[in-house]
Amino acid sequence: QTTIKGRDFSEFYYSKTSWDYFGCIHPNRDIDFLELTNSLKNFNSFYVIHRQKEKNHIHFTLQSSLKVPEIKEQLKSYFNHINISIDDIFLTEFDTNFKDNTLNYLLRRGNHSSKSDVIDWGLSSPSFQLD
Repeated sequence: QTTIKGRDFSEFYYSKTSWDYFGCIHPNRDIDFLELTNSLKNFNSFYVIHRQKEKNHIHFTLQSSLKVPEIKEQLKSYFNHINISIDDIFLTEFDTNFKDNTLNYLLRRGNHSSKSDVIDWGLSSPSFQLD
């Protein structure tokens, strides 16, 4: 898991970055959070891992010049390669008007009462890889 300093830095980086997309992936079975974060290793991304109903899932923002179908195909390919079934990948354009609200939602701040489902958060980038 990321350190407190790493988490603070990732939140700062999130706030200073222009994001292109917001997404979520729900695997059909419980998987290790590193398998989720590694799915984003080809993208500059901020991610948050939640655990609900005994399964980890990942929410993320990312920067990419690729179109939604291309990004989804890369992510599906990653999960197929490691034999993990996913029903769908939610991916939409990032709404900069809700940037602070998005971070608060992801980290379960404010009105969210289920902070206990937050497992980890941090950054993923092609320049470094989480193993």
